Amino acid sequence: MAKKKTRKKTINNVNNDVSPIMMAAILIIFIIGMVFVTFFGMKLTAPSYKFFSKYNTKINNNLRNILKEQREMDEKIKELSINGDFKFDDPCVIKNPYKLNPLTAVIIFNTEEETRVEVSINDEVKTKVERSKYHIIPLYGLYSDSLNTITLKLEDGSTHSFDLQIEAYDNNIYSFDVKSQIGKNDIYYMVGNVNENDSKLRGFDRLGNMISYISFDYIGGLTLYKNKMSIAYNQTKDVPNDLRLDIDYMGRISYITSNTNEINYEPNISGDLIDFVGSSYYLYSDMISNYTFDDVVSNDSYDPVINELDIDKYEDKLIKADTYKGEYAISYMEDFIGYKIDKPGKLLIVTSEGHLYAYNMDTKGIIRQQFMGNKALYAEIDGTIYSLRTTLVD
Repeated sequence: MAKKKTRKKTINNVNNDVSPIMMAAILIIFIIGMVFVTFFGMKLTAPSYKFFSKYNTKINNNLRNILKEQREMDEKIKELSINGDFKFDDPCVIKNPYKLNPLTAVIIFNTEEETRVEVSINDEVKTKVERSKYHIIPLYGLYSDSLNTITLKLEDGSTHSFDLQIEAYDNNIYSFDVKSQIGKNDIYYMVGNVNENDSKLRGFDRLGNMISYISFDYIGGLTLYKNKMSIAYNQTKDVPNDLRLDIDYMGRISYITSNTNEINYEPNISGDLIDFVGSSYYLYSDMISNYTFDDVVSNDSYDPVINELDIDKYEDKLIKADTYKGEYAISYMEDFIGYKIDKPGKLLIVTSEGHLYAYNMDTKGIIRQQFMGNKALYAEIDGTIYSLRTTLVD
């Protein structure tokens, strides 16, 4: 009896024998498996995801973001100064390096010998910069909506000039006469506009030229010093408790505190304008240093957590919490959370790592907390937990 021949199945043969229905079933099973793995992985890596509702208002940390950008700029300027090959007649120029005052720039170049540098803006000598081989020259007081001419002069008489175009910014002072208000070397500062309810901080010279412009969330007060300004800062006007930020005339932040006792909150009202002319200063002194990069300082301690709560025990209450129907407002500024609410209680913070912390909460205030990552906010008032429908985003 002849043997029946069998056909050896190759990989291609097997694939050809699989029906489309079987392939679809395999694909569906694979997708279901991937969804399960992804969901399970999210649960392991982000145990608090269920408390961050998609309906929450998300508040970005504008202050932390600008501080990060400013520190990155510090490092960039240092790197360009040390390792760059910028010469006196071909310097590196960065406009608005610290993102807060667009009427500024920094000039970077090196010389073979130590030398002072005389700086003129628009044919007016502003200052001299101390001797160095590595020159990092701050420029502030540039004119808005103008082609500014910068002239540098070394001790040996060498000069180099170049132009900087600065964009237009709101310089409307209506019929107000700046010249009649200040001396020759003073700067007239105005915060905001009564009619428009904004809080731009603008500085004008005696001729009415705008030479300083800071627009950063909400600025509610100002005190001026020789080399810096202290502003009352908040992310929103709706929260009454501010931070004090010390900012130099380049727009670089150097100090943060919740103590605003030294801030002037009582400006003059001149028609449509809010002004702080009583404490104006000339921007430049006769001799300045090459620009330096001090660390940001904050003397505030972290507020004590009154309780770290077991989130598993509170999970059901948090998930089912009703939205708070009373009036409240939240701001997020670096490590600080500012709030205003119509009833006192406890502020509950759920972190992205799945921890739950409680802070005492008055009807208005500011706390400094030390938890990085996104945070969902709840309130416990009269024994009931409410969702504030707010996620703080780091």
